[in-house]
Amino acid sequence: MLEFGWKGSSPRLSCVDESALVHALTERLYTTTAEIVALVESRFGISYSRSGMIKLLSRLGFEYRNALEGSVWLRFVRIACGI
Repeated sequence: MLEFGWKGSSPRLSCVDESALVHALTERLYTTTAEIVALVESRFGISYSRSGMIKLLSRLGFEYRNALEGSVWLRFVRIACGI
């Protein structure tokens, strides 16, 4: 990406914090992005916008799916920081 002149920002959560977030998200199902934004704010003191959280969750291997019992964030792959 650098060869195309793309400059991304540094991650707001450390790899350790991302790992802790992944663990917290796999302990129970979260049905809205707002719930996860609130979790990150309370646990790590970092505020994300809805779109910023969606990008983070996607990078961490989570995907939003409409399941029979309702919409949920589900994790399908392990990427980012070797989590």
